[in-house]
Amino acid sequence: MNRKLLFSILLILLIGILYRLVLTANGNFLFNMDNARDMVDVREMVVLPKLRLTGPASAIEGFYNGPAWYYLLSIPFLISGGDPYASILLEIGLWALGGFFLLKLVSRWGNWLVVPAGALWIASNYIVLTNLYAFNPNPVTLLSPLFIYLLVEYLEKGKLFYIITAWFLAGLFFNFEMNFGIFTPFILFAAVIATGNLKLLKQKGFWVGVGFFILTLLPQLVFDLKHQFIMSKAVLRYLSEGSGSGFDLLNRFQVISSSFYQTFLATMMNHKICR
Repeated sequence: MNRKLLFSILLILLIGILYRLVLTANGNFLFNMDNARDMVDVREMVVLPKLRLTGPASAIEGFYNGPAWYYLLSIPFLISGGDPYASILLEIGLWALGGFFLLKLVSRWGNWLVVPAGALWIASNYIVLTNLYAFNPNPVTLLSPLFIYLLVEYLEKGKLFYIITAWFLAGLFFNFEMNFGIFTPFILFAAVIATGNLKLLKQKGFWVGVGFFILTLLPQLVFDLKHQFIMSKAVLRYLSEGSGSGFDLLNRFQVISSSFYQTFLATMMNHKICR
């Protein structure tokens, strides 16, 4: 990366950071019941101390996300002494990190594209919202460019660092928000297969990465074992909802697909791309 491009990216990110600091100044950020619950749980972890095997409750009754979000929140909690605004600064930091790799990716198609892409990353209402309150799915949105960057670099260069880090990040995504994280292994495998780089699947490093992904799920697995498979039963119950007997996977797939479509339809400055 040449100095001019690096300077442009850093300038765009600096503008975005200042914009977000102004937006959230004087306590102008959201702090609702979910945020309060997270802070109470993190306080128990840090002050008591009481380590966690699970994170926030998911949309599936009886199923909990992984604890990575709480451990991430514990960093600003420790530094600030429990000030909720510190978690907003963490989100802004994640925005800058994701934005750096987003703009680095975009520059592959022309340095001039960094400006419009950066403007969207700064001003998109959907992205700005992720910096106005600390919520466990937000890191998935903010760090997705990093995930894509790692995957692209691995497909092009085949270096183990990229795939191991991508798998580890995929595991963190599963911890943060299961509804997206569950698709990350399929994304990684599909990308390798779709690009015809099947030899990459034979590399030991690829499967070391899979091991790192599994390691991020261990706390939830241990919790499930200690509590008579409460989460496994919750998932099975969720999949069988709406069916008199057995699973109705097709129905659940249609419901989930429709939910994702409606959620992500209103993006890019909150203007629908379809009418």
